[in-house]
Amino acid sequence: MPFLAISPEFLKSLWSSYYDRIMTFDTLAKIVLSIQHKIFYLIMFFGRFNLYVNSYTFLFQKAFDTKRARGGNWAWRLEVAGILFFWAWFGSVLYGCGSWQKALAYLVISHGVTSPLHVQIVLSHFSMSTEDLGPTESFPHRQMRTTSDVICSDSIAFIHGGLHLQVTHHLFPRLPRHNLRRASKLVKQFAKEEGLTYAEFGFIEGNKDVISVLRNVAEQVKIMGTVAKKEADEAVHKKVAAADTKFLKSVGSTVHYIDTHLD
Repeated sequence: MPFLAISPEFLKSLWSSYYDRIMTFDTLAKIVLSIQHKIFYLIMFFGRFNLYVNSYTFLFQKAFDTKRARGGNWAWRLEVAGILFFWAWFGSVLYGCGSWQKALAYLVISHGVTSPLHVQIVLSHFSMSTEDLGPTESFPHRQMRTTSDVICSDSIAFIHGGLHLQVTHHLFPRLPRHNLRRASKLVKQFAKEEGLTYAEFGFIEGNKDVISVLRNVAEQVKIMGTVAKKEADEAVHKKVAAADTKFLKSVGSTVHYIDTHLD
Protein backbone atom coordinates (compact mmCIF):
# COMPACT_ATOMS: atom_id res chain seq x y z
CA MET A 1 0.00 0.00 0.00
CA PRO A 2 1.37 3.45 -0.82
CA PHE A 3 2.07 6.02 1.91
CA LEU A 4 -0.59 8.30 0.44
CA ALA A 5 -4.17 7.60 -0.66
CA ILE A 6 -6.36 10.13 -2.46
CA SER A 7 -9.51 8.04 -2.74
CA PRO A 8 -11.50 5.74 -0.42
CA GLU A 9 -11.00 3.07 -3.08
CA PHE A 10 -7.48 2.65 -1.71
CA LEU A 11 -8.88 1.64 1.67
CA LYS A 12 -8.94 -1.98 0.62
CA SER A 13 -6.46 -4.29 -1.04
CA LEU A 14 -6.23 -3.37 -4.73
CA TRP A 15 -4.35 -4.68 -7.74
CA SER A 16 -1.95 -2.08 -9.12
CA SER A 17 -1.31 -2.27 -12.85
CA TYR A 18 1.63 0.13 -12.34
CA TYR A 19 3.41 -1.95 -9.67
CA ASP A 20 2.00 -5.22 -11.05
CA ARG A 21 1.05 -6.47 -7.59
CA ILE A 22 -1.64 -6.28 -4.93
CA MET A 23 -1.31 -3.27 -2.65
CA THR A 24 -2.38 -4.69 0.69
CA PHE A 25 -4.36 -2.49 3.05
CA ASP A 26 -2.68 -3.85 6.17
CA THR A 27 -2.16 -2.53 9.70
CA LEU A 28 0.82 -0.39 8.70
CA ALA A 29 -1.19 1.19 5.88
CA LYS A 30 -4.03 1.99 8.28
CA ILE A 31 -1.67 3.76 10.67
CA VAL A 32 0.20 5.73 7.99
CA LEU A 33 -2.88 6.72 5.98
CA SER A 34 -4.68 7.92 9.09
CA ILE A 35 -2.01 10.63 9.52
CA GLN A 36 -1.03 11.11 5.85
CA HIS A 37 -2.05 14.79 5.80
CA LYS A 38 0.30 15.42 8.73
CA ILE A 39 3.35 13.66 7.30
CA PHE A 40 2.81 14.67 3.66
CA TYR A 41 5.79 17.04 3.48
CA LEU A 42 8.00 14.61 5.37
CA ILE A 43 7.23 11.95 2.77
CA MET A 44 7.92 14.44 -0.04
CA PHE A 45 11.27 15.28 1.58
CA PHE A 46 12.38 11.68 1.04
CA GLY A 47 10.60 11.33 -2.32
CA ARG A 48 13.89 11.03 -4.23
CA PHE A 49 14.65 7.73 -2.51
CA ASN A 50 11.27 6.38 -3.61
CA LEU A 51 12.23 7.19 -7.21
CA TYR A 52 15.41 5.17 -6.75
CA VAL A 53 13.41 2.16 -5.56
CA ASN A 54 10.92 2.41 -8.43
CA SER A 55 13.63 2.93 -11.07
CA TYR A 56 15.88 0.10 -9.94
CA THR A 57 12.95 -2.27 -9.52
CA PHE A 58 11.79 -1.44 -13.04
CA LEU A 59 15.27 -2.02 -14.50
CA PHE A 60 15.62 -5.30 -12.63
CA GLN A 61 12.30 -6.54 -13.99
CA LYS A 62 13.22 -5.41 -17.50
CA ALA A 63 16.43 -7.43 -17.30
CA PHE A 64 14.30 -10.59 -17.58
CA ASP A 65 11.76 -9.17 -20.03
CA THR A 66 11.97 -10.95 -23.39
CA LYS A 67 9.32 -8.72 -25.01
CA ARG A 68 11.27 -5.50 -25.29
CA ALA A 69 10.61 -2.98 -27.99
CA ARG A 70 13.08 -2.52 -30.81
CA GLY A 71 16.24 -0.97 -29.42
CA GLY A 72 15.26 -1.92 -25.89
CA ASN A 73 18.47 -3.85 -25.19
CA TRP A 74 20.90 -1.00 -25.83
CA ALA A 75 18.60 1.45 -24.04
CA TRP A 76 18.53 -0.78 -20.95
CA ARG A 77 22.33 -1.16 -20.97
CA LEU A 78 22.81 2.58 -21.43
CA GLU A 79 20.52 3.31 -18.49
CA VAL A 80 22.36 0.86 -16.23
CA ALA A 81 25.70 2.35 -17.32
CA GLY A 82 24.40 5.83 -16.50
CA ILE A 83 23.32 4.73 -13.02
CA LEU A 84 26.68 3.09 -12.34
CA PHE A 85 28.46 6.27 -13.47
CA PHE A 86 26.25 8.40 -11.22
CA TRP A 87 26.89 6.32 -8.13
CA ALA A 88 30.63 6.15 -8.88
CA TRP A 89 30.69 9.96 -9.03
CA PHE A 90 28.28 10.60 -6.16
CA GLY A 91 29.96 7.92 -4.07
CA SER A 92 33.27 9.76 -4.45
CA VAL A 93 31.54 12.97 -3.34
CA LEU A 94 30.20 11.25 -0.23
CA TYR A 95 33.60 9.70 0.46
CA GLY A 96 35.16 13.15 0.25
CA CYS A 97 32.93 14.41 3.06
CA GLY A 98 35.46 13.03 5.54
CA SER A 99 33.16 11.11 7.89
CA TRP A 100 30.07 8.95 7.60
CA GLN A 101 28.07 11.47 9.66
CA LYS A 102 28.83 14.29 7.21
CA ALA A 103 28.26 11.97 4.25
CA LEU A 104 24.84 10.95 5.61
CA ALA A 105 23.89 14.58 6.26
CA TYR A 106 24.97 15.57 2.75
CA LEU A 107 23.05 12.65 1.24
CA VAL A 108 19.82 13.53 3.06
CA ILE A 109 20.03 17.30 2.50
CA SER A 110 21.09 17.08 -1.15
CA HIS A 111 18.13 14.81 -1.86
CA GLY A 112 15.72 16.71 0.38
CA VAL A 113 16.16 20.03 -1.43
CA THR A 114 14.52 18.47 -4.49
CA SER A 115 11.27 18.06 -2.51
CA PRO A 116 9.56 21.14 -4.08
CA LEU A 117 9.59 19.26 -7.39
CA HIS A 118 8.01 16.20 -5.76
CA VAL A 119 5.36 18.38 -4.12
CA GLN A 120 4.61 20.08 -7.45
CA ILE A 121 4.18 16.78 -9.29
CA VAL A 122 1.85 15.55 -6.56
CA LEU A 123 -0.16 18.78 -6.74
CA SER A 124 -0.62 18.29 -10.48
CA HIS A 125 -2.24 14.90 -9.94
CA PHE A 126 -3.66 14.40 -6.45
CA SER A 127 -6.10 17.31 -6.64
CA MET A 128 -7.63 16.05 -9.89
CA SER A 129 -10.08 13.28 -10.78
CA THR A 130 -8.93 9.65 -10.59
CA GLU A 131 -12.06 8.19 -12.15
CA ASP A 132 -11.63 5.81 -15.09
CA LEU A 133 -14.11 6.74 -17.84
CA GLY A 134 -13.12 3.82 -20.05
CA PRO A 135 -11.73 3.52 -23.59
CA THR A 136 -14.31 5.88 -25.10
CA GLU A 137 -12.65 8.91 -23.49
CA SER A 138 -10.24 10.72 -25.80
CA PHE A 139 -6.57 11.02 -24.85
CA PRO A 140 -6.57 14.87 -24.63
CA HIS A 141 -9.73 14.87 -22.49
CA ARG A 142 -8.31 12.27 -20.12
CA GLN A 143 -5.05 14.16 -19.62
CA MET A 144 -6.78 17.50 -18.99
CA ARG A 145 -9.33 15.90 -16.65
CA THR A 146 -6.73 14.13 -14.50
CA THR A 147 -3.85 16.64 -14.60
CA SER A 148 -3.33 20.31 -13.80
CA ASP A 149 -0.61 22.95 -14.11
CA VAL A 150 1.01 24.83 -11.24
CA ILE A 151 1.21 28.53 -12.01
CA CYS A 152 4.61 30.14 -11.43
CA SER A 153 6.70 32.89 -12.96
CA ASP A 154 9.56 32.28 -15.36
CA SER A 155 12.03 33.39 -12.70
CA ILE A 156 11.36 30.32 -10.50
CA ALA A 157 10.31 27.84 -13.18
CA PHE A 158 13.74 26.18 -12.93
CA ILE A 159 12.76 24.87 -9.47
CA HIS A 160 10.12 22.70 -11.12
CA GLY A 161 12.31 21.76 -14.06
CA GLY A 162 9.55 22.87 -16.42
CA LEU A 163 7.24 20.15 -15.09
CA HIS A 164 4.87 22.67 -13.53
CA LEU A 165 3.32 22.63 -17.03
CA GLN A 166 2.18 19.09 -16.35
CA VAL A 167 -0.84 19.07 -18.68
CA THR A 168 1.25 19.83 -21.76
CA HIS A 169 3.96 17.45 -20.52
CA HIS A 170 1.40 14.64 -20.38
CA LEU A 171 0.12 15.41 -23.86
CA PHE A 172 3.65 15.63 -25.31
CA PRO A 173 5.94 13.67 -22.94
CA ARG A 174 8.97 13.84 -25.26
CA LEU A 175 8.73 17.58 -25.87
CA PRO A 176 11.85 19.40 -24.55
CA ARG A 177 10.98 21.20 -21.34
CA HIS A 178 12.11 24.60 -22.56
CA ASN A 179 9.34 24.38 -25.20
CA LEU A 180 6.55 23.44 -22.79
CA ARG A 181 5.49 27.04 -22.06
CA ARG A 182 5.04 27.91 -25.73
CA ALA A 183 3.26 24.61 -26.36
CA SER A 184 0.94 25.14 -23.39
CA LYS A 185 -0.43 28.27 -25.07
CA LEU A 186 -1.40 26.18 -28.08
CA VAL A 187 -2.94 23.53 -25.82
CA LYS A 188 -5.02 26.17 -24.01
CA GLN A 189 -6.27 27.44 -27.35
CA PHE A 190 -7.14 23.88 -28.40
CA ALA A 191 -8.97 23.28 -25.08
CA LYS A 192 -11.01 26.45 -25.55
CA GLU A 193 -11.99 25.46 -29.08
CA GLU A 194 -12.99 21.94 -28.01
CA GLY A 195 -14.78 23.00 -24.82
CA LEU A 196 -12.27 21.26 -22.54
CA THR A 197 -11.09 22.50 -19.15
CA TYR A 198 -7.41 23.37 -18.81
CA ALA A 199 -6.86 23.29 -15.03
CA GLU A 200 -4.16 25.43 -13.41
CA PHE A 201 -3.73 26.93 -9.95
CA GLY A 202 -1.12 28.54 -7.72
CA PHE A 203 1.36 26.59 -5.61
CA ILE A 204 -0.19 27.58 -2.26
CA GLU A 205 -3.75 26.98 -3.48
CA GLY A 206 -2.74 23.56 -4.80
CA ASN A 207 -1.15 22.61 -1.48
CA LYS A 208 -4.36 23.48 0.34
CA ASP A 209 -6.42 21.35 -2.07
CA VAL A 210 -4.14 18.32 -1.75
CA ILE A 211 -3.93 18.51 2.05
CA SER A 212 -7.73 18.72 2.13
CA VAL A 213 -8.05 15.58 -0.03
CA LEU A 214 -5.53 13.69 2.12
CA ARG A 215 -7.27 14.79 5.33
CA ASN A 216 -10.66 13.60 4.08
CA VAL A 217 -9.32 10.14 3.26
CA ALA A 218 -7.44 10.01 6.60
CA GLU A 219 -10.67 10.79 8.46
CA GLN A 220 -12.40 7.93 6.65
CA VAL A 221 -9.60 5.60 7.74
CA LYS A 222 -10.18 6.67 11.34
CA ILE A 223 -13.95 6.16 10.97
CA MET A 224 -13.33 2.68 9.59
CA GLY A 225 -11.10 1.95 12.58
CA THR A 226 -13.75 3.20 15.03
CA VAL A 227 -16.48 1.14 13.37
CA ALA A 228 -14.27 -1.94 13.26
CA LYS A 229 -13.42 -1.54 16.96
CA LYS A 230 -17.09 -1.13 17.85
CA GLU A 231 -18.05 -4.20 15.84
CA ALA A 232 -15.24 -6.16 17.46
CA ASP A 233 -16.37 -5.08 20.95
CA GLU A 234 -19.96 -6.05 20.13
CA ALA A 235 -18.79 -9.43 18.85
CA VAL A 236 -16.80 -10.00 22.05
CA HIS A 237 -19.77 -8.98 24.21
CA LYS A 238 -22.07 -11.33 22.29
CA LYS A 239 -19.58 -14.15 22.65
CA VAL A 240 -19.18 -13.52 26.37
CA ALA A 241 -22.95 -13.28 26.81
CA ALA A 242 -23.43 -16.53 24.90
CA ALA A 243 -20.79 -18.22 27.07
CA ASP A 244 -22.43 -16.90 30.26
CA THR A 245 -25.84 -18.13 29.10
CA LYS A 246 -24.41 -21.53 28.30
CA PHE A 247 -22.69 -21.66 31.70
CA LEU A 248 -25.86 -20.67 33.57
CA LYS A 249 -27.84 -23.30 31.71
CA SER A 250 -25.21 -25.87 32.61
CA VAL A 251 -25.29 -24.82 36.26
CA GLY A 252 -29.08 -24.87 36.25
CA SER A 253 -29.12 -28.36 34.78
CA THR A 254 -26.63 -29.55 37.39
CA VAL A 255 -28.64 -28.06 40.27
CA HIS A 256 -31.83 -29.61 38.91
CA TYR A 257 -30.13 -33.00 38.61
CA ILE A 258 -28.85 -32.81 42.18
CA ASP A 259 -32.23 -31.71 43.56
CA THR A 260 -34.01 -34.51 41.70
CA HIS A 261 -31.70 -37.22 43.02
CA LEU A 262 -31.70 -35.85 46.58
CA ASP A 263 -35.49 -35.94 46.59
